[in-house]
Amino acid sequence: MKTFVLPVILLAAVPASTVSCTNPPAALVTLVDCTTQNLAPIADLLNQFKNMIIGGTPNWSAIEQDAVNAGEGIGGCALAEFSQQWFGVTPHAIGSGGPVVDEAFYAHATLEYYRAKYANGATFKTPAGNI
Repeated sequence: MKTFVLPVILLAAVPASTVSCTNPPAALVTLVDCTTQNLAPIADLLNQFKNMIIGGTPNWSAIEQDAVNAGEGIGGCALAEFSQQWFGVTPHAIGSGGPVVDEAFYAHATLEYYRAKYANGATFKTPAGNI
């Protein structure tokens, strides 16, 4: 006859609050401080973004790609700060009778896509506040 040894897990040693579904642990969110480091490269990239505004409309896909290329600490910070400048901007028409464009929507969408795909959900601390 063969003898089998089965591993036994003791759950009694784990406090109930750590296994409770009603009290999940707080999510870990990374804060990228854009106010203390890489200030010159961030400012340079912001100026580059400003040159991507054509007819009052930023080229959001090109801006996002440049932010990706610069990395989270510079590109993410510049994108967060640039996006904040567009929040609250009144939707405007492109050209005479053209479609109305809501730049605040595109600013927010671009930043959130970047944050989710390239910055692991990070919060960016900019001179205008956390975003």
